Amino acid sequence: MKRHGNLFEKIVDIDNLRLAHQLAQRGKRHYTAVKKINKDPEPYLLEIQKMLIAGTFTTSEYQTELRFDGGKLRLIHKLPYFPDRIVQHAIMLVCGPIWRKSFIRDTFQSIEDRGTHDARRRVEKFLKANPNCHAIKIDIEKYYPSTKNEVVKACIRMKIKCFKTLRLLYDIIDSHTGLPIGNFTSQYLGNLLLTAFDWWVKQTIKLKGYFRYCDDIVFMHTNSAYLHDIYLLAKEKLTTIGLQLKNKVHYRYISKQGLDFCGFVFFGTHTKLRKKIAGSLKEKAKQKDPEKLLKSLMSYWGWIKRIQAKGLWRKIVSNEILRLTDSIYATKPLRGTV
Repeated sequence: MKRHGNLFEKIVDIDNLRLAHQLAQRGKRHYTAVKKINKDPEPYLLEIQKMLIAGTFTTSEYQTELRFDGGKLRLIHKLPYFPDRIVQHAIMLVCGPIWRKSFIRDTFQSIEDRGTHDARRRVEKFLKANPNCHAIKIDIEKYYPSTKNEVVKACIRMKIKCFKTLRLLYDIIDSHTGLPIGNFTSQYLGNLLLTAFDWWVKQTIKLKGYFRYCDDIVFMHTNSAYLHDIYLLAKEKLTTIGLQLKNKVHYRYISKQGLDFCGFVFFGTHTKLRKKIAGSLKEKAKQKDPEKLLKSLMSYWGWIKRIQAKGLWRKIVSNEILRLTDSIYATKPLRGTV
């Protein structure tokens, strides 16, 4: 296995820091700290470069808040934009492509071009070639908080040998017990931690029907008894890196019961939208402000148009949109119209 060195110089390169600053501010340009830095970024980036080269950079103290995310109450950890968020993006610009090469094709989440819709396409392709499948879906108990710092660092050492880069990554990892939800690096490190498990399933177990979206894991096979054996082996394997599975295990005969994964419910011959997302769409359709409604619903169209759910869209949304667009254009006619 190739280990990469001489990475630190790339991380601290001023052009890399400039790009990191541009990426880190996406969706955050309204932040006071971002506005301040954007007035004249260069002195701030040179200061980060100076800290990194001198070895004086250390992860700042976290601020925490409870937030509902995906229907779950999560403890979010937040770091200052300067220097921490810029530094983490700078690291990932260099280390991210190295780690990505080690990922199996069927792992998703927080990887460019591998989101929920890529997962949907891959699952549908497998089910088309392998009908009458059974599935077991498992979740890891409190995945990010339960990760072991030393295990994460061992995973990093498998691909990186640059001492200064390792020291920088260790500082971020050891700033908290487990992977803090909210850190940009946590997204990739969470994937990296399960990479060896992914390859074990693919190469040792030789299971083709395997898909993972962060800590949501799906095994598929035509033999349900064989799947149960795989589940027991996987449970034992994960305990070796300090991870425990949730007690609730989902056994599904896909063609009849459906498999809920990545926001979709797969039935082999067709795919539906998860009930929770459809319910959220119904709530959004009740929005009375016409402009806010149109903006919020467009994200749902991204889900609808890729599956056989046009009827749901027509039933819930189309009539409301027509009514509200008429209302908008009555007071704000299109430019050039009479």
